[in-house]
Amino acid sequence: MKILLILLSILLLSCSAQKKREILKKKFKARQDCMEKWEYKELSTVMNVKVLVFIPAHRLHILYYANFAFCQDSIKDTIGIIIDNHKYLTTKIIDGMTISIAPPTWNNYKDENEIVSPPSMNFNDKKKRNLYCATKTVYYVSLK
Repeated sequence: MKILLILLSILLLSCSAQKKREILKKKFKARQDCMEKWEYKELSTVMNVKVLVFIPAHRLHILYYANFAFCQDSIKDTIGIIIDNHKYLTTKIIDGMTISIAPPTWNNYKDENEIVSPPSMNFNDKKKRNLYCATKTVYYVSLK
């Protein structure tokens, strides 16, 4: 009887793990679908934005992810910004703070050999997850 209970427990655990993997795959696919619709532009004027979520630059195996933030502009649109293609920023950026951004002073994001991409993060918070689809435009910027 104990063996039967153990086998049944293992079966239930493996099924729940499989369901969890399927849910994560769906979330990832939905996020990627939203990101594919993003329009990338160079910022042309100086502006102040409120940082909703900041994701610092990081490396995952051979991929390099630039400093990236979801922000809210003056008309309350959600935008994405790719900040200076440097691994470390001298300015500490915190969610909720207002920062001044300017047209990019760097241009190696145009170089095909330079990998600059926004990260696809798995946020547990639904509001943060929804930022991927709320964003329509991503700007290359420098901090002012």
